[in-house]
Amino acid sequence: MPQSFLRHAALALLLACGLSAPASAACLSCTCSVSATGLRFGHFDPVSPTPTSSTSQLRLSCWTTRSPELVTYEVALSHGLSGSFATRLMLGAGDQLAYNLYTDSAHTTIWGDGTGGSTTLSGSMTATRRRQRTDLTVYGQIPPQQIVRAGNYADTIVVTINY
Repeated sequence: MPQSFLRHAALALLLACGLSAPASAACLSCTCSVSATGLRFGHFDPVSPTPTSSTSQLRLSCWTTRSPELVTYEVALSHGLSGSFATRLMLGAGDQLAYNLYTDSAHTTIWGDGTGGSTTLSGSMTATRRRQRTDLTVYGQIPPQQIVRAGNYADTIVVTINY
């Protein structure tokens, strides 16, 4: 295929959200919700020596019926519909495109469920009677020089929040 045709491969990563109920004695009166924006890599040039990177936001919102309470949370990401934490795969146009998701902008710590060389992201926030929010950034990166057909590539990641 001509190089100019391959440069127009559009990529999208869809994030689906899940939420688990309070796991322990921590903030039993708290209610939390999570939302996510889709991570879109845009155009990928398969002959470029430079990785393609993008970010997405997860928003964790918590509130309580009592006075301020501390909410501790742990965020896990699934490995997607195919692939593993070592190499997640987007599918499309009859090909597979490797990528991964990270907790840091340097793309050194793979965000997963704590297995297979991945890690979860933990933190805390103070819940009040008014909804409190914390935004978390998901850093995505596609390794360079993957020869794939032009087209749309996607994967679905399940976000699990334990609080």
